[in-house]
Amino acid sequence: MFATPTPPTASELGLDATQAAQWQTIQADAQALRQDTLMHIKLELAQTREALAEPNADLRALGQDYQAIALTALMEQRQLRERRLAFYASLDPQQQAKVREFIAEQVIPYERD
Repeated sequence: MFATPTPPTASELGLDATQAAQWQTIQADAQALRQDTLMHIKLELAQTREALAEPNADLRALGQDYQAIALTALMEQRQLRERRLAFYASLDPQQQAKVREFIAEQVIPYERD
């Protein structure tokens, strides 16, 4: 499975105190979103196991529950992405280059597959 990459630190990006606070908030929100989504999936899996044990299990409803979790996560991920892009746009060219280097390091290993 793919490991979640460790984003560069504020000091690695050369951020000032205000930028560092914004960066840390965005990273904390990203982590919270991942944890919240995983929690919802774990809860849904437990409920699914129980529901599937019933002879009249409503498979359509079960699928819709998972779809709702996915759609909610997608909407929240889009909002987070917009915040990240706005933050990136606020950086100076050197800081932006460091961010792009990090992204390239994450993408290139999977390019060979």
